[in-house]
Amino acid sequence: MKKLLFALLSVLFAASLCFAQESSDSSASASQSTPAYQPTYQVESKFFSGKVNSVSAGNSDEGTKLQITVVDDSGQNLALVIGTDALVTDKDGNMLDPADIKDGGKVTVTYTTDADGTNKAQSIKEAE
Repeated sequence: MKKLLFALLSVLFAASLCFAQESSDSSASASQSTPAYQPTYQVESKFFSGKVNSVSAGNSDEGTKLQITVVDDSGQNLALVIGTDALVTDKDGNMLDPADIKDGGKVTVTYTTDADGTNKAQSIKEAE
């Protein structure tokens, strides 16, 4: 009786190993046949520091967005759109409303450029 039970358990154990091997092989082949998602272009974050030259308030009724122009020490201007997802902070890291940005204030901006050339601010931090 013990020999029969031992033989039955051995067969079941060997069969479970075969099924486990088969299922892992099928999942490996499925993952190899599915191509990974590849974006059509890579979004690159850029940085720009300077003084706020102008701030123009957006109007949701007219479809305009809040815009800011920053000029660096060499005189290069950068115009940016500030979306609702942009993080605006003061020099201590406290959240600010984008409307609190004042002309002449020093800022550091992290932004991306869309395919159409629009610069969108991801974050704006007041500089010291």
